Amino acid sequence: MTLAAGSALLALALGEGLLRVWYALPDYDMEGLHRRSDDPVLLYEMRPSARIERDGIEIATNPQGFRNHDFRLDLSDRDVGTRIVLLGDSVAFGLGVERASIFAELLEPRLDAAFPDGARHAVFNLATVGYNTAQQLRTLETVGLPLDPDLILVTYCLNDPAVFTGGHLRRFHPPPVELLYVASRAWWKLQMRWSGLDYHHFLQRRHREPIASHLERLAALGRKAEAPVVLAVLPVFQWTDDAYPFGDIVDFLEAQASDEGLLFLDLLPAVEGRAPREVARDAWHPNPLGHSLIADALAASLAEIERREAAGIPQAGPRR
Repeated sequence: MTLAAGSALLALALGEGLLRVWYALPDYDMEGLHRRSDDPVLLYEMRPSARIERDGIEIATNPQGFRNHDFRLDLSDRDVGTRIVLLGDSVAFGLGVERASIFAELLEPRLDAAFPDGARHAVFNLATVGYNTAQQLRTLETVGLPLDPDLILVTYCLNDPAVFTGGHLRRFHPPPVELLYVASRAWWKLQMRWSGLDYHHFLQRRHREPIASHLERLAALGRKAEAPVVLAVLPVFQWTDDAYPFGDIVDFLEAQASDEGLLFLDLLPAVEGRAPREVARDAWHPNPLGHSLIADALAASLAEIERREAAGIPQAGPRR
């Protein structure tokens, strides 16, 4: 028995050592952009005034640590009439495209153009690669609310409830026991296979309670800021012959948003009628054309919301 136990412990130690060597290999391709965060929810964050190159694209952060203009300039500019705080992950961050092509960057001039009286807008893009919903809400709480937003825009990707955030998390917070981490990942994948569901349906079903809790928290933060909150659901770029396989998830999110008093925007119509390869780089990330079409849809909806707010007209529930 002692020999068997010793052999088992030796095998576990050997497996743990091999896994640590394996995961020491590069699986994080944005060196210099991020740093470890002391915040137990965020876990990692972007470095202020960082500059790297990835896939031939320059990625730079502002002095506040986000891929956007220097926030201090707009905070001190009295001509800015509407401040919009934008939350998101690598999609809103603009992974794989130049900063000038990101829908967050395109949104400001489109909104300004929608108001010929000269009203100016500032979009504070707080999107961070790999952040899930909990991390986005924490960013809103710690960074977004102090920016005194007039409107909060959450761009929601259908993989946002995920808790495994890949190389970014592992780079700064490696698991204390690699064997347990690998076992938990394997168990998660087995459950998904046994369920017969695709990744997005499995993820949304598994995390329904946290999703509802996150939307409740989002609504509370909106009330604290005294600003309307828009939940804009980004499309997954996987459809054929006009058949979109994730409509039921969008309907669920719309119902949850309505229950919490959030405004709702489905961004699928912005790119409908086009093949996914025309508007996206992969299943989640739009290309420059996709970003432009999404910016058009966002600008039209947000301009309507702003006009209704200015006129004192109650915002009428969910919208598409």
